[in-house]
Amino acid sequence: MDEAPAGATRNMTDETFILLRDFIYEQSGIYFADNRKGQLEARLALRLKVNNLSDYDKYYYLLKYDPNSAREMRALFDSVTTNETSFFRSLPQIQAFQEKVLPEVVTRKEKLNERRIRLWSAGCSTGEEPYTMGIVLRQVLNDDSAAWDVKIVASDISEKALRSARAALYSDYSLRSVPPGIKQGFFVPEGSSHRIVDHVRNLVDLQYLNLNDTRRVQLMKGFDVIFCRNVLIYFAPERVVDADLLGRQRRGGVQDALARLGDAEQRGGHPPQLDARAPSAAAGIHRTCSRAPSPPGPPARSPTPRSTRSSMPRPAVTAKAPA
Repeated sequence: MDEAPAGATRNMTDETFILLRDFIYEQSGIYFADNRKGQLEARLALRLKVNNLSDYDKYYYLLKYDPNSAREMRALFDSVTTNETSFFRSLPQIQAFQEKVLPEVVTRKEKLNERRIRLWSAGCSTGEEPYTMGIVLRQVLNDDSAAWDVKIVASDISEKALRSARAALYSDYSLRSVPPGIKQGFFVPEGSSHRIVDHVRNLVDLQYLNLNDTRRVQLMKGFDVIFCRNVLIYFAPERVVDADLLGRQRRGGVQDALARLGDAEQRGGHPPQLDARAPSAAAGIHRTCSRAPSPPGPPARSPTPRSTRSSMPRPAVTAKAPA
């Protein structure tokens, strides 16, 4: 093999791409198709520089065999996830959530004499989505907010994104779709940025969660509404069914859980755990089904040699079900 010049990084070979792609898939469920080799190479280039490595083979061996690789695994997940988001993203879905979904949940709860609402933002990124959910909740409940027990669980696999979410400080660009009245009522200016108000911030429970960790995801049940916008598109079909983060809600005691999907996920067809006939389905909000059909076959991808199967334990994860 030709040596790279001193200080340079060798290009990722096809063989190394398969090794890294399959390793990431096994550890997180995130899948890079064959045509995304360049994207993976670009996203991992900084990790090679940080670790003073000259080629991607060495980075693979670091991840798989180094006994102290747990911290690097977290940095890897930060690198391969996309955190592009904003407040009130996809206004038609937010309107459906505010005008149809939440009032329906509130009415049903009141009939049951139960004033408890649990929401989940699965793949919350830097926090704009769960805080948007909190703002809308405050608006819907209005003066009655204090009488309700409300919690929004917000999870992500990126520690970097979660740190930003905990800071709750956002630029004008993140607020570009926020109506002026909401901006004035729910954000406090802080220098050139804007901080979410405490009575919304305190509704959100931010936590690290790898959706590929089935044991942890099994704890995530009992939610009335799940926001998983542009989350399922990163998973191969069989991993989505295995995690069953949508269909599990009925088995957790919620008869009418709803899930909000992103535009790309809807174009790919409705996940089997969701009922496409729900009234708000056109806006990307669907009821969960009591049982999902048999999972589809795995996506077409290069076979993984036995020698590339990872035996490294996943980083420690603490996932909390809604209280």
